[in-house]
Amino acid sequence: FGYDLATVQMLFRSYGEAGRSLYLCNLLVDTPFPIFGATATILFVFLAFDRQSARTSLVIPPIVFAITDLIENILIVFMLQRYPYLSPSFVSSVSLVTQVKRAAFYLTAGILPISLIVAIIKAVMQGDTIASGG
Repeated sequence: FGYDLATVQMLFRSYGEAGRSLYLCNLLVDTPFPIFGATATILFVFLAFDRQSARTSLVIPPIVFAITDLIENILIVFMLQRYPYLSPSFVSSVSLVTQVKRAAFYLTAGILPISLIVAIIKAVMQGDTIASGG
């Protein structure tokens, strides 16, 4: 679930200079996608659930996911720039951010389809109510 200095050193070494440069470019391209995913999840939560307490609980994981993904990307850029001179404590800190991000992602990946399904059912039922004159 996490990683340590030896794993990062081995991985970055195996990438080579060109691979590390490509990884850096990939981080920049990847940055907007978690924001879009978190935003979509939050929108579906608001469409699906009326209770404020449910909304509050269900929007926390996508927000945490988006924020930790951005922080992780920034920290990985720092690791790529400092390689091979990385400290174990810095890598451990980045690993912790990655672990929190992954946990928030897994929760978000569950919340998104559930919210989408509930929102669709809610829309269909409201459509039936409108169509029947109720």
